[in-house]
Amino acid sequence: GAEDGVGTIGSAWSSEDERNASFEFDPETMGGYHLNKLRIVEVELLDPVQVQTITEDVDAIIYCATDFDGNRPKAVASLNA
Repeated sequence: GAEDGVGTIGSAWSSEDERNASFEFDPETMGGYHLNKLRIVEVELLDPVQVQTITEDVDAIIYCATDFDGNRPKAVASLNA
């Protein structure tokens, strides 16, 4: 499926606008993958309410854990909190 996707993904160290990913669903080339049912959300995995909310009525979950905060390590980023 990935070879049929049309979109962009910015690097983690880019500005916030450039970090965002965007993809377009093309039913002609991607219809068989059911990617139109794919939902991407940002969530705090340590928050049980958020996790319960996003996992209701889903068949599968794929996650990617990151903590870039402007490409600063969390220990350094938290000093400015």
